[in-house]
Amino acid sequence: MTSFAPSQSVFKWGVISLVVTCFLVTCTERWEEVSRLTDVASLIEALKDEDARVRRSAAFALGEIGRDAKAAVPHLIEALKDEYPSMSEQGLWVRGSAARALGKIGPDAKAAVPNLIEALKDENPDVRWYAAYALGNIGPAAKVAVPNLIEVLKDENPDVRRSAAFALVEIGPDAKAGIPNLIEALKDEDERVREYAAVALGQIGPDAKAGIPNLIEALKDWHPVVRMDAASALGKIAIALEDRKDTTAIPDLEMALAALRATNFSEQTTRVHGAVEALKAIKKVR
Repeated sequence: MTSFAPSQSVFKWGVISLVVTCFLVTCTERWEEVSRLTDVASLIEALKDEDARVRRSAAFALGEIGRDAKAAVPHLIEALKDEYPSMSEQGLWVRGSAARALGKIGPDAKAAVPNLIEALKDENPDVRWYAAYALGNIGPAAKVAVPNLIEVLKDENPDVRRSAAFALVEIGPDAKAGIPNLIEALKDEDERVREYAAVALGQIGPDAKAGIPNLIEALKDWHPVVRMDAASALGKIAIALEDRKDTTAIPDLEMALAALRATNFSEQTTRVHGAVEALKAIKKVR
């Protein structure tokens, strides 16, 4: 009886297959282990790992730690430049997770603003989304990004436009350069973009006076949250104009008051009514 003896070639490929399998198992174990770490120093070190999945897990874990991971900011900035092929899953999530982590850290990540502005141009929409989100969470300290966020309001991806509008909300009054663009965004096909645009105009305050007619129009939006946010914005702008004693706003506010009276937003109706009456009294004294 002749015994079977594997050829040298079969033996060689069997060994290679075993090595590759062991390598993959080791890598899998490594990135899963990193994802459970809570030590910032260890996670910073993992950001330099040769495996993109490990780097991704490290960045994500730092985001979960949040503000207490502020020591990692310079290293996360470097991770925003990760060289893994851009449209690959790993490349997306290294840079995307780094941007997310910077956003979770918040205002303490303000040193990353220039790099996040650059990330707004990333070819992957999810990276752009997280970059805008991070700028929003950094808040007023990211005001230098306003012109870039205005551009991103025109992004073809609705999630990215939402994130840009959210960022302008969080930046607040310093986002006033974006008023014309936010007014335009009130007509966006995506309801969440319209919601954030209305909220942003309210946060900007008296300088958003030009948006009053458009917010009145938004009170007719099919989406209830857009209508609610438009009403809230009108109330905030009215109070801010009263504080500024801007009597030139009376005609627009009277139009807003008439429109609000046709809704069930009683609190905002009362606010606008009070502002109109106060401004009329100021004008009479003058």
